[in-house]
Amino acid sequence: MFKLAPYQDDAVNSLVDAFRELLRTPHESTQVVFKSPTGSGKTIMAAELLKRLAFETLPQDYVYIWASMYKLHDQSRKKLQDYLSDSRYALIGIEEMTADALESNTILFTNWESVIKTNRDTGEWSNRAVKKGEDSRNIVDVLEATRKEGREVILIVDEAHQTYLGPKSQILVSTVIRPKLTLEVSATPLLSPSGEDVSDNKARIVKVPFQEVVNSGLIKQETRINYEIDSHLDEHSSDEAVVEAALERRLFLEKAYAEEGSDIKPLVLIQLPTEDSEKTSVLDTTVRTRVEDFLESKGIKYGNGRLAIWLSEETRNKERIDEYNSPVEVLIFKRAIATGWDCPRAQVLVMLQDMKSVTFKIQTVGRILRMPEAHHYTNPALNAAYVYTNLGSITVDQNDNDAPTFFHYKQAKIKSFVKNVELPSVYTHRTDFHDLTAEFRPILFKYLDAFFKTDSSDNVKTYYDKLDTVLDLYPEELQTPLLSDVTIQNLDAIDQDNVSTLKATIDSIYIEYLFRYVLKSWTSPYNFTRSIERLKPALYDWFGRAGYGSDKIDEIQRIIVCSEKNQQILSSIIQSAKVEFEDKRHESIALKRSITPLIFTIPAFDQYGEHYTMTPSDKHALEPYFAHDSRPKTEIYFENLLDKSNKIDWWYKNGEKMQHYFAVPFITENEKTGVLAPASFYPDYIVRFKDGSIGIYDTKAGMTVTSGDTKLKANALQQYIQEQNKTGTNLKGGIIDVQIDKNALLYCDDTDYASEDHSKWRAFAEI
Repeated sequence: MFKLAPYQDDAVNSLVDAFRELLRTPHESTQVVFKSPTGSGKTIMAAELLKRLAFETLPQDYVYIWASMYKLHDQSRKKLQDYLSDSRYALIGIEEMTADALESNTILFTNWESVIKTNRDTGEWSNRAVKKGEDSRNIVDVLEATRKEGREVILIVDEAHQTYLGPKSQILVSTVIRPKLTLEVSATPLLSPSGEDVSDNKARIVKVPFQEVVNSGLIKQETRINYEIDSHLDEHSSDEAVVEAALERRLFLEKAYAEEGSDIKPLVLIQLPTEDSEKTSVLDTTVRTRVEDFLESKGIKYGNGRLAIWLSEETRNKERIDEYNSPVEVLIFKRAIATGWDCPRAQVLVMLQDMKSVTFKIQTVGRILRMPEAHHYTNPALNAAYVYTNLGSITVDQNDNDAPTFFHYKQAKIKSFVKNVELPSVYTHRTDFHDLTAEFRPILFKYLDAFFKTDSSDNVKTYYDKLDTVLDLYPEELQTPLLSDVTIQNLDAIDQDNVSTLKATIDSIYIEYLFRYVLKSWTSPYNFTRSIERLKPALYDWFGRAGYGSDKIDEIQRIIVCSEKNQQILSSIIQSAKVEFEDKRHESIALKRSITPLIFTIPAFDQYGEHYTMTPSDKHALEPYFAHDSRPKTEIYFENLLDKSNKIDWWYKNGEKMQHYFAVPFITENEKTGVLAPASFYPDYIVRFKDGSIGIYDTKAGMTVTSGDTKLKANALQQYIQEQNKTGTNLKGGIIDVQIDKNALLYCDDTDYASEDHSKWRAFAEI
């Protein structure tokens, strides 16, 4: 029988107490947040909680839904089947539902990715287990029947991430699952109940102190990142350097175990780059071949049993890999073992990330945190986990598919006290191809030549010299940061300011791959597949004037990929060129737009690129607040007033041109052509006042106050407010003229906007 550590027993007792109390409250829905460090045995503690609940006299009968990410729910089910084998629980997968209702003490296992799929056209659930069907049970009907038979639902969210707090998941939870109690189990919980929720018996928080887990001897005392990496960088690219350093560390650890009298042979895990898919990508295949060749040069290969591989489509030599004296020294994997796999002798992890997102995956690192013999050793080197990675910074467990560049990526989440809103919104679609056409090329060349002061008549040397004065062009300038000798005690509470780096050369196999991601951001919001074939050759030809011919395309890609400075300069020029291009094509596409109605809520998460900086704000709806680096002083002035106001609960800085931001429909008129077209107006701010009203404001200053475009938007906003207030909402808002020099805000909420009519403007005193 498995014996719990003292901290595990204490945590389970606290969880049982929380369940006893919250299940007896009159609240329709309650939540328990269980925060426990990576490697502490969260699944075992959750299983023990269920075992003890089976002996409790609870106010009602319950069924349980265990929801995880990816395939973690299958691994959790296997662990619980062993742990709860002699209990009254019935464990089934969602595809195994056969009865009209779930019996008491049923634990239903699923993952978010499969059940939240919807039909793009109808918006209805498209997963077979959720949607209505003639020949199968669906969870909607089964749970409804379960409740009618007097059984409530308890939802266990195992390792929640963005998907859980996404709109589809929350709709599924609130309309289909409708749990009496939600238990979130995580090292880094997303739910954050307020003190008021706890005092009102709506929530409980149970925490396992990190140091207690360390003291128990079950996990490593610290994690060392790129330990002694510098000695390997002189002759190797970043990838080869981290692999060689990892192999050297493994040999050192094996000798150290022998000196302790242990026959443990430590295992090196090497993770292939593209984690966003289980399938092996072209990049994965290329990296795998390079790694296998490098390992073979060190005598580590499949044939002699020292190398294993574990992919969704292929496995070799993994049958006895978890045995302490297994001959396997290195395991190549992708995402299969990132969560839920235990191999305590695994102590060194090589993370060959694709570098389009600078992400340090805690779930993956968790695979090397366990102590193999459940105690610490006299040699401190054996009490550490080792990570070798080609990354240059640490960001914990964030997904980045479309960040503006691969260098920076930030995420904010909604504050716990925010009472959300539901506002009808719109999104404007264009029904043309929406791509960069041949007309973009001469526009781009014009802006590039204007910025660099180049001319097509310049000779190659002159052209090159003009670029050299602005761009990073030399190999020593085109290197990437690489984490160096970083030691972290608690992976769940990383101090990102205490991170040192070295410079390293990016492996050539990544350059073209990363180049596409940079171009993806530069072509946005245009169709990427069509637009890249316009932008890419244009850049090649323009650099070709400086001597970068067709035989030096890889050098052009490296110049763009490996310098943040170069990316910022070229990105700004391309953005300016796109503005003029858009104006030129406006007339031809204006009448091809369509409007999609949506419902806006403050997003549970939002993502920000490199030009956003964390900014202090007590009342912004998301935390942390990331403000754009080039925001005008008028916005800074207005936001400071919002933060100081005692009349508001929260304020939200709206974004634009994306479906999850708030927009009001209006008809725009092109000042040059007079063409009218449907469009979306994205007001700057949404404010919830303490009296329950919602304010929608757009800040202007100087010439923007008097523009015709502002008049169209202002009138559309007032029409929107009037229409919504007829339905019982309590909206207000308008245009605010921010006059910093006079320390004044003027406000117009008239239905017929007129910037010059002073009778329609008054001092803004609402905040």
